[in-house]
Amino acid sequence: GEGSLVPVGVVGIDDATAIAAGLVHSCALRQGGAISCWGFNEDGRLGDGSGEGSLVPVGVVGIDDATAIAVGWGHSCALRQGGVVSCWGDNWVGRLVDGSDEGSLVPVGVVGVADAAAIVSGWRHSCALRQGGVVSCWGNNEYGQLGDGTGEGSLVPVGVVGIADATAIVAGWRNSCALRQGGVVSCWGVNGSSELGDGSDEGSLVPVGVVGVADAAAIVAGWRHSRALRGGGVVSCWGVNEDGQLGDGSGEGSLVPVGVVGVADATAIAAGGGHSCVLRRGGVVSCWGFNTDGQLGDGSGEGSLVPVEVLGITDALAITAGEAHSCALRQGGVVSCWGFNEDGQLGDGSDEGSLVPVEVVGITDAIAIIAGDRHSCALRRGGVISCWGVNEYGQLGNGSGEGSFVPVGVVGIDDAAAIAAGGGHSCALRQGGAISCWGDNEYGQLGGGIRLPQFVVGFGG
Repeated sequence: GEGSLVPVGVVGIDDATAIAAGLVHSCALRQGGAISCWGFNEDGRLGDGSGEGSLVPVGVVGIDDATAIAVGWGHSCALRQGGVVSCWGDNWVGRLVDGSDEGSLVPVGVVGVADAAAIVSGWRHSCALRQGGVVSCWGNNEYGQLGDGTGEGSLVPVGVVGIADATAIVAGWRNSCALRQGGVVSCWGVNGSSELGDGSDEGSLVPVGVVGVADAAAIVAGWRHSRALRGGGVVSCWGVNEDGQLGDGSGEGSLVPVGVVGVADATAIAAGGGHSCVLRRGGVVSCWGFNTDGQLGDGSGEGSLVPVEVLGITDALAITAGEAHSCALRQGGVVSCWGFNEDGQLGDGSDEGSLVPVEVVGITDAIAIIAGDRHSCALRRGGVISCWGVNEYGQLGNGSGEGSFVPVGVVGIDDAAAIAAGGGHSCALRQGGAISCWGDNEYGQLGGGIRLPQFVVGFGG
């Protein structure tokens, strides 16, 4: 139950194929389809039948054929071979959908679903994308997030009205959206900040079409606003706009999608605290929104209601955004960052923020980057990880507990295949399936330790 300044191996797991890290518990999908979980267990979210928290992974009872996992507030779900869905944990308002309102310490089958292709979990509801494009949801429905037109919570899955051609689904805090064949987007649920994009600020108990979008390639449901990456590289946003996060030049929130000005070649998008950035074909990066700390990278320090080009970058391969800084992975493995730097998150050896990109010291072989709120990490060729910035919880993984203005190597890892960063901890998925985590362990994030529950962000396909 003690935190660690260096990576510690999760006990007994050497065959993981996917990991999900919540605030109070974690789970691993293992080769062959078994699931193991550890951490807080008051509501039975570990699925081992005990109701007791565990400092080490315990097997979810009765599941050996899982293909995906999703984690909600106090419940978890598994998508199983053949399309069956099983859930376990808290069952307030029927989130487990076994036909009762009683929680379960072991997985129970979701009634009537045997053809799921993907699952997502929001705050107090879950949805399944089913074969053929139908969507079914269950759980809390006070804001219409089940999309069945009733506004009543359901103990079993109910069909989302009028959707039979979905290709992807996302679950927001209290709303849901579906990407449909042909690129149309439909959303339902809460709409106080115009996150449904239908031209009103009234919530809807059934799906409403996002106005003017018929060519979406991907969708994101954010906090109080949403985005769609559209065919040809156009980006459209809708919802709140107080910091210019819609990028349309107005500063006014919008009830319908508005195009990000001057962007018609986007390939990826990243969102920070009050700013957004887009990677464009050819390697240019443009950002818009809040800029007090230089997070737009244009040299001005002035916020912008429309995208401005990040100075000096024409070879970006990937982008990431933290609370008030941004980074780009560039050709040749170099990393450049810009914005707030009080904790050294720019990695240039100083604690001075920069209005333009500065090169991270000593890295020329990066293959992936991530940005936490106040630290950054790079996965490097050969499986080594280097991190820089704040280190109060040991999230840099170098054993010191001291922050660093330049990259420091994560101790004992030279076989990483992927990296993830939480609020105060980080994890690496290693070759062969083992998982190592380091940093804060107040809630058992490292594979041990149990404290009071917090909200677990939804994880799913």
